Amino acid sequence: MKPQACPELTSMLLRAADGLLDEEETADLEVHLRDCRGCRSALAEQKAARRDLQARPVIAASPAFRVRVADAIAAEERSLANVLDFRRWTWRLAPVAAVLLTAIALGVPTASDTASADASDVDPTLNADLPVSSALYTGDLPSTSLESLLLVGNPDRPVGDYVQTQEPGK
Repeated sequence: MKPQACPELTSMLLRAADGLLDEEETADLEVHLRDCRGCRSALAEQKAARRDLQARPVIAASPAFRVRVADAIAAEERSLANVLDFRRWTWRLAPVAAVLLTAIALGVPTASDTASADASDVDPTLNADLPVSSALYTGDLPSTSLESLLLVGNPDRPVGDYVQTQEPGK
């Protein structure tokens, strides 16, 4: 039975056969190869395969073949079956569907719902001049209002544009 190379070193053995290892990797591999017969055998096979492939003559494709392949690829890209391929659309639209379903499940309010927030839900000490993004750090809003504000509000606009605050003592 032929000894097996270590699976975690497969990539390193392939790069070593191509001469692409740096000095440190080469030193590490040489230390490993002293004790591992499977990796020595695999490296020797890779180097032999590389030599065999380099010894073969390069055969260039004819210009007519290149034109036929380019035309076939272009025709495939334009085909109706390719445009209607549900797998392409599924992967492209999956993130959009996930966001919409999450928004529906959370009952995200619209901008008009957020703008007309009930003043009784808001802490009277909220500074309406702070930007919306600062609402995360103030802790002055109930969690439902905070979520709505962050989903609907422009992070650079003042909180007061979206939330009505109470005057202290009212």
